[in-house]
Amino acid sequence: MIFQQSSWIISPAQGQGKFRGLHQHGQPSFLCKFMKRLPTPIFILLGLVIGVGLGLAIGWVFWPTEFTDANPTVLEDRYRRDYVQLIADGYALDNNLPLAQQRIGDLGEDGEAYLLQVLIEMILRQDDEAAIRRLTRLANDIGQYTPAMAPYLSATPEATP
Repeated sequence: MIFQQSSWIISPAQGQGKFRGLHQHGQPSFLCKFMKRLPTPIFILLGLVIGVGLGLAIGWVFWPTEFTDANPTVLEDRYRRDYVQLIADGYALDNNLPLAQQRIGDLGEDGEAYLLQVLIEMILRQDDEAAIRRLTRLANDIGQYTPAMAPYLSATPEATP
């Protein structure tokens, strides 16, 4: 096998702002011709676009940030509502009031008030009755009460006309 020596030549830049670059057999390469035709701001813009694209790909695809063990106080409102519903579901299953109170406390100082707010909004939206009953039972057991809870505190669901 015979290796052929490359005939690429790197010529020094001559003149101000001109790219001379790589030449093959004394002729300017495609890259050299291409770079001579386009103005410098386009290369700066192209470099920025490529840099931002690579940065986003690395940050979102290859090494995204993963949050674990997040405190419920920092959750978005919709996820805090889901968390409250999960507390009520867990309490309905295990009847462990101290654990439910601890989880409500994890919501912050306004945890009990937030539970009542979520419950009232669910009642006003006429959401799933079983979910409302679980939240109502939890709210009542931790000492939160509002007259809107009364229909959901009974043991059997009332017939609606």
